[in-house]
Amino acid sequence: MKMLIDIIAGARPNFMKIAPIISALDVHIANGNKLNYGLIHTGQYYE
Repeated sequence: MKMLIDIIAGARPNFMKIAPIISALDVHIANGNKLNYGLIHTGQYYE
Protein backbone atom coordinates (compact mmCIF):
# COMPACT_ATOMS: atom_id res chain seq x y z
CA MET A 1 0.00 0.00 0.00
CA LYS A 2 1.34 3.43 -0.94
CA MET A 3 1.40 6.29 1.52
CA LEU A 4 -0.27 9.42 0.14
CA ILE A 5 1.08 12.82 1.17
CA ASP A 6 -0.82 16.00 0.32
CA ILE A 7 1.15 19.24 0.07
CA ILE A 8 -0.95 22.39 0.34
CA ALA A 9 0.16 25.78 -0.99
CA GLY A 10 -1.83 28.98 -1.17
CA ALA A 11 0.28 31.81 -2.50
CA ARG A 12 3.28 31.99 -4.82
CA PRO A 13 5.92 32.27 -2.03
CA ASN A 14 4.69 28.95 -0.64
CA PHE A 15 5.82 27.13 -3.77
CA MET A 16 9.41 28.20 -3.10
CA LYS A 17 9.11 26.84 0.43
CA ILE A 18 7.76 23.44 -0.60
CA ALA A 19 10.26 22.87 -3.45
CA PRO A 20 12.83 21.15 -1.16
CA ILE A 21 10.10 18.93 0.27
CA ILE A 22 9.03 17.81 -3.20
CA SER A 23 12.66 17.17 -4.16
CA ALA A 24 13.14 15.00 -1.07
CA LEU A 25 9.96 13.06 -1.82
CA ASP A 26 11.15 12.46 -5.39
CA VAL A 27 14.41 11.01 -4.03
CA HIS A 28 12.48 8.66 -1.74
CA ILE A 29 10.28 7.53 -4.63
CA ALA A 30 13.35 6.94 -6.83
CA ASN A 31 14.83 4.78 -4.06
CA GLY A 32 11.82 2.48 -4.24
CA ASN A 33 9.81 3.74 -1.30
CA LYS A 34 6.08 3.28 -1.70
CA LEU A 35 4.69 6.77 -1.46
CA ASN A 36 2.88 9.23 -3.63
CA TYR A 37 2.21 12.91 -3.21
CA GLY A 38 -0.25 15.44 -4.51
CA LEU A 39 -0.02 19.21 -4.70
CA ILE A 40 -3.10 21.14 -3.67
CA HIS A 41 -3.19 24.78 -4.76
CA THR A 42 -5.82 26.76 -2.86
CA GLY A 43 -5.80 29.63 -5.35
CA GLN A 44 -5.27 32.25 -2.68
CA TYR A 45 -4.51 35.68 -4.17
CA TYR A 46 -4.97 34.37 -7.70
CA GLU A 47 -5.28 37.20 -10.18
